[in-house]
Amino acid sequence: MEEDTYDMIAQYSKSEELVEVKDYHKKDGVIDMCEALTKLIENGKSEGRAEGRLEGRLEGRSEGKAFEVYESVQEGDYSIERGAQKLGITVEELENRMTEAGYRIPVEV
Repeated sequence: MEEDTYDMIAQYSKSEELVEVKDYHKKDGVIDMCEALTKLIENGKSEGRAEGRLEGRLEGRSEGKAFEVYESVQEGDYSIERGAQKLGITVEELENRMTEAGYRIPVEV
């Protein structure tokens, strides 16, 4: 594709990414549009995977913290009120989550 045509498409689509990859795919004033788009797709996938890994780690840490609190409440190390406070939720919500996760709520005497 001619460079002018490529520039027009990039401008009309308001695609900063097309502008960024242009120089990598230009030879003798001609742009390999397929190669440029393939590179954009690959970059998008790579960014998506990185975001997914980060979200997964954060979710895992959050779940780990919750399970630690559930275990501590079940074992009597924390009161149900303290467990709820540590997770930033209500006592009722903590009871529901613990039950759903298979933990037992200690009976206070």
